[in-house]
Amino acid sequence: KISKNCVTITDHLLHMQKPLLYHDWYHVEKFKSEFAELSIVHLGILRKISGFQKDGITVILHGEITNDNINESSQIEFIYNIYVEQEITVVKKLKGSFAIVITDDKKGKTFIITDKTSSRPFYYTIINNVIYFSPEIKSLLPLLDNPKPNIIACAEILINYYNYSSESAINDIYHVESATIIEVSDNRISFNKYWDYHISENLPDKGKDYYIETLDNLLNDSISNAINDKSKRIGLLLSGGIDSRAILGYANNATNNILRTFTYGIEEKAQSDIDVAQQLAHIVKTKHNKIIYTHDDIIPS
Repeated sequence: KISKNCVTITDHLLHMQKPLLYHDWYHVEKFKSEFAELSIVHLGILRKISGFQKDGITVILHGEITNDNINESSQIEFIYNIYVEQEITVVKKLKGSFAIVITDDKKGKTFIITDKTSSRPFYYTIINNVIYFSPEIKSLLPLLDNPKPNIIACAEILINYYNYSSESAINDIYHVESATIIEVSDNRISFNKYWDYHISENLPDKGKDYYIETLDNLLNDSISNAINDKSKRIGLLLSGGIDSRAILGYANNATNNILRTFTYGIEEKAQSDIDVAQQLAHIVKTKHNKIIYTHDDIIPS
């Protein structure tokens, strides 16, 4: 959030944290700059660094960067270094699943950046010329006097299973669209799209083999970059569907460790995803965990 009225803003930040603090052992990290006050709520069990501050520049990473030759501990510094060298064109070099906040005291600017598919949702609201942002809507709700559902946005989510616009399910809370840079400076806010899909229906057909090979390379690169280190212990949610079994195959090739797979659901007499997942885990020789819910687990009797 951007403001120089620190007393009011700090109070608002505390209200935003509360809905995210599910347990008293959750950790809260705070960063303060001339133009922004930032807070990170996390489990405190990972060695991964989510925030970094140096020479008047603060970088907050929600998600992960999967560029080549970057380990988890240096992701934030990687973003910081290329921002210092190339400023906001940094985003064109980033791969991964992320939402990033960068504050720059020297330039008096704050940037909010989403990845190319908005895989890490980010929301914001503006109150009295102050922008408040969070990866979860519920942390913004305490700031609204009378939050009401956005009927049109709710209908779009129910129809498409996704919200493609900047509207969220709550009025006055907005969704940062994919591949977007929000720049805040001098009480002005600008929105810039740094990437978009370019689809042409007039391209020549290159044949089935070309598309199979292209898709194979893309999946292999994406999953290998996400794992990034063959010594990592990898866990995978596994269903009987095509998507997760494809990821299972590529992930198994990208690590030297035995995969840990997890399937959950309700036991049924007919063959279900649980059974198919167990068969796949047996074929690939993963350490498989099956979690079965009963009706009492969901709705206590």
